Amino acid sequence: MKNGDDYFMQKALELAKRSKNKVNLLVGVILVKEGKIIGQGYQNTREGQHAFLQAIENIKNIQNSTVYINIEPCFYPEDKFSCTRIMTQKGISRCVIGTNNPDPEVSGKSVIFLKEHGVGVTVGVLGEKCRRLIMDPEIRTAKRTNLRYN
Repeated sequence: MKNGDDYFMQKALELAKRSKNKVNLLVGVILVKEGKIIGQGYQNTREGQHAFLQAIENIKNIQNSTVYINIEPCFYPEDKFSCTRIMTQKGISRCVIGTNNPDPEVSGKSVIFLKEHGVGVTVGVLGEKCRRLIMDPEIRTAKRTNLRYN
């Protein structure tokens, strides 16, 4: 199916693989509205803009759109600019996540926050591919010292 969850998650994975980031997790995001890709992003460097923020840059209305992200988006309760919080503020209707974030400080928390704020959440789409991308030593050659960037 050309416009299903697997299709758009595969696109997010392809974006994540473009990253030259060797320290943090490889993250790709596709933003879809009414079946069409309206935004995309990936975090290219450690200091670079988060993939979700790239995806929404220059888009006036992302309300009622779906985010496809290969790894659970960042969420820190004290951070009013975390990607998860921004998703709820901008009116994202659904978030499709490939795999949970391995950072225990984040893992599962963004899913709970999104659901509590009325966002539909699906976890595990192409999950094994997503896990391999973030954990495979062939892909990730440097020691992961900070998993907080996505």
